[in-house]
Amino acid sequence: MYYGVLHMISQQQAAPAILRLSVLPFFNALMTEAREELVNTLAAVADDQGHAGRIISEWLLEQSELPTPAQLREMAKQSRLANPGANADDSCRCGGGGFAGAWYLATLQGQKRPVKYEFLAEISPNGTTPPEVQEMNDILKRKGITDFEQQVTIATRRCTACAYGQRLALAKQMAEHEQPEPKRRR
Repeated sequence: MYYGVLHMISQQQAAPAILRLSVLPFFNALMTEAREELVNTLAAVADDQGHAGRIISEWLLEQSELPTPAQLREMAKQSRLANPGANADDSCRCGGGGFAGAWYLATLQGQKRPVKYEFLAEISPNGTTPPEVQEMNDILKRKGITDFEQQVTIATRRCTACAYGQRLALAKQMAEHEQPEPKRRR
C-alpha cells in the first residue's frame, strides 16, 4: 500500500478537503464511519494540504460519484506522477487545491429556470459560521421561507487567486473549445 514518502497531513487538514465532496450525491447519507475513513485515507496519502486539495479537485473534475478509499489512494498516486513539482500556493484561500468554498444563498426561481446563487461569504479558516450567514439563516426562519424556496448552502468554485486554480480554469476553457476534426469523405 502506497501512502506517500513519509508525508502525511493531519485529519484536521484533510477534513475540509473531504467536505468539498459534499457537492456530490449521497455525501450527506454517508455514515460517520465512512466519512472518517475518507478523511483518514486522504490524510495518509496526501503529501501536504495543497496535494490533498489537488486530489479532491481532480476527482471533482472527473467524477460524479463519491470516491472509495482505494480510489483516493489511486488518485493521489496519479496526481503525484502528473504534478511532481506542482507549486501550489498553500497560503491561498483554496489551500492550493484550485477550488475555494464559499457560502451562498440559493434561490429556486421556478421549475424551468436554473437556481440562482448569491455569494454571502468565504468559508472561514477556523471553521466558524460567518455572521452574514447566520444573519441570513435567521431572516429566512423569521420569514418562514422553506428550503424549497431559498436556502443557505456551501458550494465550491474555481479559485483564480493562485496559479493552480488559474491552470484548472484555463484547462477547462480549452476543453470546452475543442472541437472534433471533421470527417473526410473518400
